[in-house]
Amino acid sequence: MVHIGVETSVPLLPNPDVNQSVMLLKAAQARKQAIKAADTGAFQSAAQLLRDVANEIGDHVDDERLAEERDALRQQAQMIEKGAEAYNVYSRKTLSTQAFYTMTSRHQDTMMLRNRESEREGAGEGDKRATQSVPATGSHQPSMPIEKQPGMTPSYVTWRNVTFRLENDLIRIGRSSHNEIVIPEKSVSRFHCQIKREGDKLILEDLGSTNGTSLAGNMLNKPHILSVGDVIYICDEKLVFHNGDFSE
Repeated sequence: MVHIGVETSVPLLPNPDVNQSVMLLKAAQARKQAIKAADTGAFQSAAQLLRDVANEIGDHVDDERLAEERDALRQQAQMIEKGAEAYNVYSRKTLSTQAFYTMTSRHQDTMMLRNRESEREGAGEGDKRATQSVPATGSHQPSMPIEKQPGMTPSYVTWRNVTFRLENDLIRIGRSSHNEIVIPEKSVSRFHCQIKREGDKLILEDLGSTNGTSLAGNMLNKPHILSVGDVIYICDEKLVFHNGDFSE
């Protein structure tokens, strides 16, 4: 019998930023181990791995990022314990991607934490890193509805009054400053969804976000090929995909 578990030997330290990094690392490890368990059909064990870390974070944690991670772990545990009907290629990829992004974000956050700790004398300030998103020149919200053009790959996406070029092969969207498109709203998950380029197509995928991604009133539960005129909602935030040809 193979025992699968999450490393628990790392002690929690009193510094809340360090505690956050430790718990995010445990969440990433739990997702990786849960994938291994679920791949062998051990769905209940996989779900319990996720719940164990969620319970360790607890119901009374005073940390918004950890609270979101806890809720996401519990939601994913409920999904994975349903077995093969819910654990498919798409949900497996979502878990794997979240584990990778959490690990990447944690490492970068830790490096920045070390720099801040060496300079901080009193109470720490919040993380004020600038986003990496670069808006298109002359960014304006489309004032008229965009004509739907099924099969026509969009070149831009507009959120509120900012328009972004869709140039990269991978474009992550979410609240974390590590995304290519940053939407700093509490209802948006840290890594909410992503757009991948496949040939001449752009594929939108939800990354297991807490509040979901929707198109035409339907929650996105599989990859969607984007077209000009698509209107996507990530929670309550509206994203309009277009080719830049709209009235100002």
